[in-house]
Amino acid sequence: MEHWANSNRGGDKGRSDDAENWQDGFRTWRTCLGIIVCDEPTCEIITRPATRKATLISQLHASCDCGGKLIHQECPGKVTSILYRFRGGVFYEHNGHHDHARPTHILHLTKSQRARFESIVAANPHARAAELYTGVAGLTGPQPSVAEISSVLYNVDRIKAELRHMKENSVGEFADDFVKFQNEHLGFVLHSQFEDIAVVIMQTRYMAASLIKDYSDEEAVNGIVSDAAHGYWMDHKKLLIFSSTFSPELECWVPGLMTYANGATEGHYQLHFVFLFRTMAQEADLRGIEIQDELFANVVDFSDAEKAGFISAFVDFWTERGDSRTEEELRSAAAALLKGCQQHFRSQVTRVSKISAAVSPELRDHFKDRAMSLLDAGALDEFRRIAQALLDDFPLIEKWLRWWMRDQHAKMLFQPFRTMDPVLWTGLPSTTNAQEAMHWKLYRAAGKNHRLLDGLVFLYAFALGYEKLAAARLAGVKTHYGQAQRWKKTKFNLGTTKPSRARAARMKQKKNDGRPPDTSHELVKRPSDVVHYRPGYRWKKNSCWLDCSLELMFLAVLPNFHTDFAPRFQGMHHASPLWNLYKLFDLRISLSENAETSSELLAIQRDEFRETLRDVGAVKSVSDSGQIDVSKFVWRSSQQNELEGANTFARSFFERQTIKLRYCTGQPAPNVEVISPHWQITGDAAKSCFYELSSTLSKKFDGNMDRWLQDFVQVNAPMKPERTCWRVKDGIESCKGSAESKSICVQLPVFFMITFNSDDKFENLWRISKCLMPLKQAAADSHAVVYDLSGVVFYSQEMGHFIARYTPDQKKVFAYNDMEDGGRAKLIKGATISSHMANSPAKLQGVPEGFSVYILTYRLRGGAAAQTYFRDHQIEKAERFHHIQFTYADGNVSEAAARESMGNPKIRLAHPGLRELLPEERKWLHNPSKTKLVDYHDETRTTQLDDEESNSFSEPPVRYLYFGDSPYADEILQPPSQPKPPKRRKQSLFVDSDPEPEEISAPVTSSGPPEKSLPAVGTEDQTQHTSDIPPLPSSQESEYAVACRCGMIGNGYDLQLEEGMIKCDECDNWSHIACQRNGRASSLRSREKFVCDHCNIDELVPWRTLASQGQPPSRWLLRSRREKAPKVPLAKRLLAGKGALARHGKFWYPVRLIRFHGEMDAWQVRWWRGCRFPPDRPVDLQSLVPTTDLLDELWQDRTRRRAIRLGQWTHAHDVPVGEDIIYSFHDVPYPPEMDNILAPHKFTIQYLISLPRLENIQHLPVGRHLQLQGRKVSLTGGYPVKYCGDLTAVQQAQVAHWIYDNFEEARETVVQWLGCAPFAHALSIVLACNKRSILEADPSYPRDGTTDAQEEFILEAAWATLLEQTGRSTDVTHTDVDLECLSAFEQRLFEKSARSGSAGNFQWGLDAGNHQDSWDPYAGLPSHWNHEDRNEGDPDYDENELERGPDFSDSENVAASTNELLISSSQRAPRPRKRQQTKSHGEPRKRRKVTLTAP
Repeated sequence: MEHWANSNRGGDKGRSDDAENWQDGFRTWRTCLGIIVCDEPTCEIITRPATRKATLISQLHASCDCGGKLIHQECPGKVTSILYRFRGGVFYEHNGHHDHARPTHILHLTKSQRARFESIVAANPHARAAELYTGVAGLTGPQPSVAEISSVLYNVDRIKAELRHMKENSVGEFADDFVKFQNEHLGFVLHSQFEDIAVVIMQTRYMAASLIKDYSDEEAVNGIVSDAAHGYWMDHKKLLIFSSTFSPELECWVPGLMTYANGATEGHYQLHFVFLFRTMAQEADLRGIEIQDELFANVVDFSDAEKAGFISAFVDFWTERGDSRTEEELRSAAAALLKGCQQHFRSQVTRVSKISAAVSPELRDHFKDRAMSLLDAGALDEFRRIAQALLDDFPLIEKWLRWWMRDQHAKMLFQPFRTMDPVLWTGLPSTTNAQEAMHWKLYRAAGKNHRLLDGLVFLYAFALGYEKLAAARLAGVKTHYGQAQRWKKTKFNLGTTKPSRARAARMKQKKNDGRPPDTSHELVKRPSDVVHYRPGYRWKKNSCWLDCSLELMFLAVLPNFHTDFAPRFQGMHHASPLWNLYKLFDLRISLSENAETSSELLAIQRDEFRETLRDVGAVKSVSDSGQIDVSKFVWRSSQQNELEGANTFARSFFERQTIKLRYCTGQPAPNVEVISPHWQITGDAAKSCFYELSSTLSKKFDGNMDRWLQDFVQVNAPMKPERTCWRVKDGIESCKGSAESKSICVQLPVFFMITFNSDDKFENLWRISKCLMPLKQAAADSHAVVYDLSGVVFYSQEMGHFIARYTPDQKKVFAYNDMEDGGRAKLIKGATISSHMANSPAKLQGVPEGFSVYILTYRLRGGAAAQTYFRDHQIEKAERFHHIQFTYADGNVSEAAARESMGNPKIRLAHPGLRELLPEERKWLHNPSKTKLVDYHDETRTTQLDDEESNSFSEPPVRYLYFGDSPYADEILQPPSQPKPPKRRKQSLFVDSDPEPEEISAPVTSSGPPEKSLPAVGTEDQTQHTSDIPPLPSSQESEYAVACRCGMIGNGYDLQLEEGMIKCDECDNWSHIACQRNGRASSLRSREKFVCDHCNIDELVPWRTLASQGQPPSRWLLRSRREKAPKVPLAKRLLAGKGALARHGKFWYPVRLIRFHGEMDAWQVRWWRGCRFPPDRPVDLQSLVPTTDLLDELWQDRTRRRAIRLGQWTHAHDVPVGEDIIYSFHDVPYPPEMDNILAPHKFTIQYLISLPRLENIQHLPVGRHLQLQGRKVSLTGGYPVKYCGDLTAVQQAQVAHWIYDNFEEARETVVQWLGCAPFAHALSIVLACNKRSILEADPSYPRDGTTDAQEEFILEAAWATLLEQTGRSTDVTHTDVDLECLSAFEQRLFEKSARSGSAGNFQWGLDAGNHQDSWDPYAGLPSHWNHEDRNEGDPDYDENELERGPDFSDSENVAASTNELLISSSQRAPRPRKRQQTKSHGEPRKRRKVTLTAP
């Protein structure tokens, strides 16, 4: 299309543009004005002349861009165009030809060019003009630039104009489009109005269901978080108001209500919250949940409009429902439901701290610490004291601080002013960060700057995404890899959810070396003579031990004094000594921070408390210098008022509780006629306030305190033998049985003391831990069951003096010596916990000469909540493993109340077959009615003995801790004589695995228990414990039981086993070494036990997540913990069970390593079944491959990866597994038999899809099951039933497909029946058909009954089978070990991250040639394998690393030389150099050829 310069001439007056035909239409003429050229022959610029003469003259007087003179050339042909406008349009008539050149400046795009432009924009809707001009970034580089379409688009501003033009043309009539949107998304728009206050309020059914929960979560994720996003709409004055709630099913926050608002006034927020309250009430009514004010609790920022809108909406809502409260009462109640965002306050503190006029730079950190402490102030006096001290020291912050102290703000933020219920306050989040993260998710998914209708469409898709996730989770589909809430682990490790804010990350930040010192931290150094002190107790009359004890106790009490410590003393009698301890700390919290004054007051309080210690006998006198018996003090405090439950609750802060369980085989003593196993348990838990570590324990646990504590709290540890049975009276034994016992810890204190014995000199064998985890990492992450080191007490025997070190914030370390600095604690500059507190005692820095570690104090990070979780965890395990029953109710209070207040439980053994002995039966005790021990007899194992037998005793077998339902397992009896299975023995991974003759012995007959397996050998000598099959005859009674995760089960002597085997130390079953994930059975450390997957439940992670097991917990660790390239030779990196690459021809394919054959220097491997070998070169799936033809993933080995050409195979993530098959049931056709089975039950299944009330389906097994379980409608709208019997995934998918095809209503409500009652009922019908012959053989089958009775029995029995056999299908019980191995191996092959370095950046084959059939192995890989954390600043970054090497060949017919494929591990390939231009010819220099040799 050409745009010529024309002069226009007017039309005929007698003509009209309303004429019927074009000949009579209104006529105009356009005449071509020619062109303007330059007189310079080499200049190619041609422009259009102006249409006005005056402008044309000015145009010709100007010079050309090249400096030449401009000349006007008229059109030789005087081309004329005539246009006729009439009712039917425009008729165009052209006369003449343009016999001159075209202007070089093109103004318009042709139709085809515009189509190309629009297609590029449609493929990249969020790309900006500059990106379109240069080419939008793609996986393999920039995409085509729009500038290639036409020179018109060389102008970036023109591209912007074209983009605006496209968007304007895409917007139709708003009213029609909005109605169309509502019709296409029925029910999504709850309310819309377009007046001065314009809003569109949106919600899906799933969003409404998510807002209501029938329980309160233990974590602070209850309630609703509301905030507004300012960047979603094109006009940033318009807002998107969000209210979100936490979904426990998805383990993330989900949107509850979304509102478009054209402003941020009270009226906008009022409409949003009114509809929020209404939809919540409707959902609560639907579920039968009582509507209370607490349902509407919100976390918001401090916007007055938002707060006023919330209150007005609250008043309107309850007024509509006829609430009897007055408007003022409703407003007060609404204000008490709002919690402010603490992050807003913290950000403000940081902002103000940077105002140098108000806060001096050297006091910035000091100001921030003190200002932040306002959030932790529990009492009003404490808050006012901190605030007044801030104003005194920083007077210019008065306006800022008084704004926060306004009543409407303080109630939402600070504890002393809050009107919200404390329990509700604790359960709500403390910030709106969850909603801010929701905004970020929305921007990432849908982008920003939307027009209204476009934005509404994206919002619907965004909300629907969460509904799909919920449906997927309900169907058992994995919706994420690894930990769901990864920020928790980040916070646990770094103390912050943002890695960039961690201290380690800030310390690593580097500044440009061309920039001078220009920050306050660099220019205004803190004076070196400034010393920081904390108040403490001043020495008086040998008070050093008491002073240190009180200091460290106060540190444990301080963090949550008002919420964790003080409630334990409610209702306590003031005469109790424990009350004096509480008052001592309560008064200390209210003291001023003026160190000198406070120390004097503390000394007076200490002296008063010292008298209390003397009165209860904890010290001999007020000047006693010895150690205080804390246990005696706490115990005697409780004896003062035995009926006070508060004493027990208060003591639990300091005490641990243990119970002792004993067992005896019951061998009778002489003159005793009855033999019976018997048990004994402590009826009341033993209590203690500290634990003393011994040198023996230090040797047992190798000085590792974590291992010691975890062993101490282990519930299912083996029993330990005792010298004799406990039935002894006056030295006379009444039982000669073999006795064992174990202690079970059921409660740990919040304040945990560990004592060292200074006389033993063993302390150097221990390593003081900074943190102690009694349970596993999961408990630490979810419930903060972690002990943090808070203090260390040192003792000098020569001086008889105690000193201490402590950390109040896990950062600073203070030294405390009550004889120095006026009793104040002094900050140790530059000290860290690791250097001055947590280390081997001999390595602690700055310890005065003659002092040694005496006491360690730890505080439970999660406080009372973590203590409760630990107790419930231990009790649950004790009940499950040992049938120990705990009863807390004592008649005065309920079971729940007593349990909540840490009451003393009654402890009993509750297993059938055990009978509790009466006091008169326990004749070995002097006073059996007063003892707290409870004895039991095993009534099922009592036998009479002959006189001859009664006087002869044999050595009883060792009694191990029982598991399961029977507490007296068969191992008490002598096992029968039978052949032993082969021992686990040492076997080198790099020599022939055939056993030596002397290592295979004949079966040994023994009356004792099987011989203990040999421990595994670690990776240092690269050995493993395996067994080959010995030449023993088949035996059905053999102990050689095989139960491998690959599905092989049976007697090892009968099975044809050709692989190495390993024995589980828990269940004694044998498994294939090569079937263990990631080769873990091939690399066991010294003395490390092997536990199979059937026993080690904690490691049963779905294989889909295995690929991420090796990743650090978060992205920031990838930078700080770069994984180094392996230094171990390749031959030693090849382990049975791991993945590898094997050469076949000139290409390399994935295999799983099975077994090494040393005599042939080859590995038995299993090729991945998805390998696409050339048709002319087939391969047996299991074969021998020489070691020279094997490679591992070549981690961080860029050079060797570039020399490898990969064969084509199917990626692991492209292979469907069970969960994928069920979720994609549309792709699984069902056979005609399925229709024959289910068609007779159509009416029943259709009725279940309609979600009837439970009482109407009690005639069906599924209805009775739901009623019995108390199930309610889930968030997705159905009754969930997660049972499938032993049906395979394909069979389940066929049933789902049948339901989808046969019921029209099922197509719109998949999430309400898939995995729910209709689906489960259909599965039971299929099971009834499949197992009919078995069920009819049941003796209970009514053979003589009616047909209806028989069918009812079959359906009921099939339902029972559905429940019992769930998880027993072959696709569930058998692990696809090949697929699992490949999944983990592929991530190491193709991971692109800072860890993998340049080798992970698409390097495979770049120096060799194309992969098989030009296959792209990187296509379609999971996105999380690309960590996007590697940049040009990394040390190994090379701008040329993606270039092909000089020997790269596009042909697939290049011969593969065995000796030129790989560079040896001892050589290093030269780093590729950047291509340079030679001075003479401009040709690139040739690269030096690298000779590649085999390893």
